[in-house]
Amino acid sequence: MLRCKEVVELLATEAWRDAPLARRLSLGVHLMMCRRCRAYRRALRRLGEAARTLYRNATPDAGQIERLLVAVRRAAEQPRP
Repeated sequence: MLRCKEVVELLATEAWRDAPLARRLSLGVHLMMCRRCRAYRRALRRLGEAARTLYRNATPDAGQIERLLVAVRRAAEQPRP
């Protein structure tokens, strides 16, 4: 089974997309069992969504910028595996 450090690296770089099936399955099993890695994956998704929203809107409002900053702070506060 993968360790948390390996999972974080796979998720952050999106290397899991090109990984062999056995590695992707191992990632899925780890995520089912590890609450902290699931939280990390959620934080990455939120950051991605916030960044895409900001990119789509050429002139983001203060609320969008504040939500992005909050998401970044929350991701930084997540305990590292």
